[in-house]
Amino acid sequence: MLLYDLITIGRSGVDVYPLQTGVGLADVETFGKFLGGSPTNVAVAAARHGLRSAVVTGVGADPFGDYVRRAIRGFGVDDAFVRTIEGRPTPVTFCEIFPPTTSRSTSTAASDRPTCSSPRPCSTWRRSPGRGCSGSR
Repeated sequence: MLLYDLITIGRSGVDVYPLQTGVGLADVETFGKFLGGSPTNVAVAAARHGLRSAVVTGVGADPFGDYVRRAIRGFGVDDAFVRTIEGRPTPVTFCEIFPPTTSRSTSTAASDRPTCSSPRPCSTWRRSPGRGCSGSR
């Protein structure tokens, strides 16, 4: 029996988007907090389409890490392979939106930290038909 239809590996974090468009970060007045990281978003999309998905990643032992775990579970993605990394903050990315075609992002230094490397999901990985790997800088 397959445990997952899809397992992704890579960055998870918090994306902070302005609630105003066409305004640079220096002039934004309010922001919204959203789940971020390409592999995480792919796992969420799979779950929304009814697939059993999991993500292998790392978060900090901080409130943003708690938010990421809660959001992942809330979207129906298994967080069994999300590792909490002491002493390393959860990545946060601030974004600018300039419609119709442009957006820019500024990552905190924590975004450059490595995601988790754990042998724990390897046997599960081999039994899953869908595997995804994604990188972001």
